Amino acid sequence: MRSSRKKPNTFHTVKTIFLAASTMLVSTFAVLATSPILSVVTPRGWQRGTTVELHLYGDRLADAQEILAYQPGITFTDIKAVDAKHRRCPAR
Repeated sequence: MRSSRKKPNTFHTVKTIFLAASTMLVSTFAVLATSPILSVVTPRGWQRGTTVELHLYGDRLADAQEILAYQPGITFTDIKAVDAKHRRCPAR
């Protein structure tokens, strides 16, 4: 008597697992590669109406193009690279 169960397709199973693992791995590297990490900002504060030079320290800051502030009236201009992990810019 013949069994009515189908044999599993091993190639299809391995292919599916490989594609899922590859997708997870690539997406993890993409997220890590693009996320900057800001460790220290100095000075921590300054007097309203004055201009101060901010120093930003962290990882993956090389492509920094702008700084966002959640308080109105704070502006940042001209981000300059000091080294790979250090940026500076005037703030008012």
